Amino acid sequence: MDCELTINTQAIQSNYQTLCKKVGTSCNVAAAVKANGYGLGIDRIAPVLYEAGCQIFYVATLREAIILRQIVGETPRIFTLNGFDTLQNEEYIHHCISPVLSTKQQFDCWQTLKTGSLKAAIQIDTGMNRLGIRWDNATQLNYKQGHNIDLVLSHFACADEPDHPLTRQQFERFQSVFCHFEECAFSLCNSYGIFAHDDYHLDCVRPGMALYGLNPTPCNENPMQNVVYLRSPILQRHRVKKGESAGYGATYIFSNDAELATLNLGYADGYARHLSNNGAVMIHNQLCPIRGRVSMDLVIIDVTQALKDGHKVNVGDWVEIIGDNITADHIAEKAGTIGYEVLTQLGPRYRRY
Repeated sequence: MDCELTINTQAIQSNYQTLCKKVGTSCNVAAAVKANGYGLGIDRIAPVLYEAGCQIFYVATLREAIILRQIVGETPRIFTLNGFDTLQNEEYIHHCISPVLSTKQQFDCWQTLKTGSLKAAIQIDTGMNRLGIRWDNATQLNYKQGHNIDLVLSHFACADEPDHPLTRQQFERFQSVFCHFEECAFSLCNSYGIFAHDDYHLDCVRPGMALYGLNPTPCNENPMQNVVYLRSPILQRHRVKKGESAGYGATYIFSNDAELATLNLGYADGYARHLSNNGAVMIHNQLCPIRGRVSMDLVIIDVTQALKDGHKVNVGDWVEIIGDNITADHIAEKAGTIGYEVLTQLGPRYRRY
């Protein structure tokens, strides 16, 4: 039996509407669907968001944008976040893809092209030091009204950390360039930024993780609906005695006799090896810890307590890996990573619904 990955598309639409209500009617809500819709399948996710009212999408690369254009049709606006490949400028124009210009060279090249009604965006680096034109160099761009550019954006570095001073500093740096780009719209917020402060919403926000059920409000209850449900069947039940071990490297030694079960997933399916002897799954509302190392295709869990509590645990029974009890954020915390990575690593072997 294969593992089953269920993606609640109604929850994605509900999350989109929640974000629309949060920012109000004066602000557009775009959707980041890069990395194959955060690992959930862009071919299913993008139409669902479009149906919910989304008219602006962000991906990372031109290749992703061309695939998305084939999925959503001609109407929605599509931006590529990772700059402008000047060697493929005709592809942008042919597929009506708006690049996000990250250097003066990209800006100058874009100005030489006959793009018709197609317009680009400019990325301003306000402190991330990753991509974009530094805020204090923005005046070096020979921007004039009527140029084929209509959006200026930047990106928060620390909006997931409440009260981090860089967040407000980035906002103020971004404000300082507004006067240089007359008649342009402005965008700064990712999912975390949307909930950090209403001042940051500006003309358009660009949520990603919040759409897919991850928590954009650290230290507070998640305002978004859960989207991802992953369950695995039990492949085998077995008993071990005190002093015996589990898994590769014998990294877990049992201090008492125990009852174990083996599950049909592993790190090849995106279930992080860092969860070895650290993570847990859920059976009949009972947490069952992982014993030993996560293998490429298999995970061993301890079901001793579940049996003591009177639950039946049989071969073929389903075990919750991700769901309402164990969210992607919970798994990320145990694995020492972030929910983004958990979602984008979801493997191709899962049977998807």
